[in-house]
Amino acid sequence: MDAIQDASNTGAYRKTGKANSGGRLAAAFQSASNLQMPWERRWQALGSRSTVHKPYGHGVDSSMWNSLDHTTVLYGLIAANISVWFLWQSPERREFMEKHFQVSVASIEDRREHTAVTANFSHSDAGHLALNMLALHSFGRMIGHPRLFGGGGLLALYLAGGLGCVAGHCLYWSYFVPWKQGVDRRAYNARRTPSALGASGSVSALLTCSILLNPSQKLLVYGLPVPAWLYGIFVTALDLSGAIGVNHGSRIGYAGHLGGAAVGAAAWLLFRRCS
Repeated sequence: MDAIQDASNTGAYRKTGKANSGGRLAAAFQSASNLQMPWERRWQALGSRSTVHKPYGHGVDSSMWNSLDHTTVLYGLIAANISVWFLWQSPERREFMEKHFQVSVASIEDRREHTAVTANFSHSDAGHLALNMLALHSFGRMIGHPRLFGGGGLLALYLAGGLGCVAGHCLYWSYFVPWKQGVDRRAYNARRTPSALGASGSVSALLTCSILLNPSQKLLVYGLPVPAWLYGIFVTALDLSGAIGVNHGSRIGYAGHLGGAAVGAAAWLLFRRCS
């Protein structure tokens, strides 16, 4: 979740810029086929040692996950994001979109809890949308593989990553920022903190989970092969630095990215436990 809008306690401002992490995520996956095939070969090589259902062991019925075709889920998510982008392009709908497709502390307190979901499908900028969808397509094909999470697992991780992003964003602006600025919380109005939108939190969950599943895979970063584990460290360090450093008030949703990444790590742990 990237493009942050509205006003903060440090002064009114308006943010409508392009995506940020979407660019670096997409750059890592310029060749999706080079990433997908190693996973397919790896799971095919397991043969009888693994089945489609085994990763969801311990009595969990995996049919509900694989009953959803992963390709249908993936392109359905992309189509939903594109559809919401088209809604943003209508000036007549702008007020409605800002109220129902952006999430903030104020939107949650005002009982518009649905914004915690809708904001993760929401992009008002074409560049933001394109970069996030490129990354979603690459990671989604891997995570949604029937021998990994399946279509249902892909959908669940996308939604859970988005909710983790929202939680990270709201908690960050409600508690960390006033502490960082040395502001008395009694004088701090969290309702005036920025709102956010974008699929980057969901993408961060998919990215983190895929890297932890296969840290030795090579990712193409601006055409150069980079070990996944190294890229994961770089992205995490970048988000941590942005969240706690001098750019903590930036329009970039660093805390949201970290929230999504935490969900991805939790999904990986669950996958390992159930394998």
